[in-house]
Amino acid sequence: MHPSSGLQGDAAQGVEQPSRPPRLVEVLLQWWKTNRFALGLALLLLITVFMKYGLSLHPNWFRFVNAAALWPDASDSLLAVGDRALLSNVAPSWVAGAIRATSDKSYIGWSAFLTSCALVLPLLITAGPRNRSFAQLYFLVIAGGAIAPVLLMWVGGYDALLVCGLVIGTSARSRWVAAIGWFVAALTHSAVALPALLLWATFLLLTANPRPWMRSVRSLWLPAGAVALGCLTIRQITDIWGGSTDRFTLFRAIPFDGILQAYAASWFWIIFSGLGITWVLILWPSIRRLHSTRMFALLAAGTVLVAPLIAVDETRITVLLLVPVTLTWIDAVSGSLSPDEFRPIWRRMLVPALLAPIPVVWIGVSYWPHGL
Repeated sequence: MHPSSGLQGDAAQGVEQPSRPPRLVEVLLQWWKTNRFALGLALLLLITVFMKYGLSLHPNWFRFVNAAALWPDASDSLLAVGDRALLSNVAPSWVAGAIRATSDKSYIGWSAFLTSCALVLPLLITAGPRNRSFAQLYFLVIAGGAIAPVLLMWVGGYDALLVCGLVIGTSARSRWVAAIGWFVAALTHSAVALPALLLWATFLLLTANPRPWMRSVRSLWLPAGAVALGCLTIRQITDIWGGSTDRFTLFRAIPFDGILQAYAASWFWIIFSGLGITWVLILWPSIRRLHSTRMFALLAAGTVLVAPLIAVDETRITVLLLVPVTLTWIDAVSGSLSPDEFRPIWRRMLVPALLAPIPVVWIGVSYWPHGL
């Protein structure tokens, strides 16, 4: 008798055979089939923003490369020379040094990849057939907003890692993974992560139902602790390295009348670039009626009016502070509108989002990223 005849007989009699684990190729193929809409939008988003804005390097990118080459100790790097405030933004150099992206080309390539990840990460985290509306609304907000030109203006700096941390902290399903995101954000740029957390927490509390309101308060302890730990960690490290200039000290050193003059010179572009075409989206009747939209508009307007009064890079600081609030608002809107309600919004706003170029205002001057 053939050795396999017994097995064949069992199979013929309906005896269940042990199933083999799915192959990696099959898993990837199934993931692609499930998430191909979000992945297609992610690719289209990257093509759109790179064609609209090009790519420019952070003015101090070579200092970050030098810190990466000296990883993990940046006390003697170029980051510690001149404007020592950059020493507190050493986290991107740590990542680059850990993966050996220490040459000019490898560091710029890694930074461009990280920037691309920061732009499409929300689409990948929330990918799935049930989140089609989220993907479409996110595409409109980013393609027609200022976060893309801000990130593409300063490739090689620290904004991309900061945004990745904020996105993970806001969108991750696991609260511990989200805490890691907030910790990374605070470690990268504590002067932005802390007020961004406060804005996000305010939005969550303003939009929470009265009954589970205390549950929303308790859910904020872990992100708050992660941000506090990140701020203390980077402060301790820079103190060991000889200290770094505090960002708030730098803000206070700038003459306030100069900031006001810069604001007055470009007030329209500062306000417009804060949200871009999202100003139109929040006025759309089906979106405007939502309580989350009214609270988002209130916080966004307050941020656009106040943030440029404490920072000379007006557009950049404004949009970075609004990343967590914007993502949470997109999630709330996409979960509140039916596909029939959202279809005309997507159809009518897609072309403006693709074509509308958003300027970046810095010290009262409007820049196009590819021409900086």
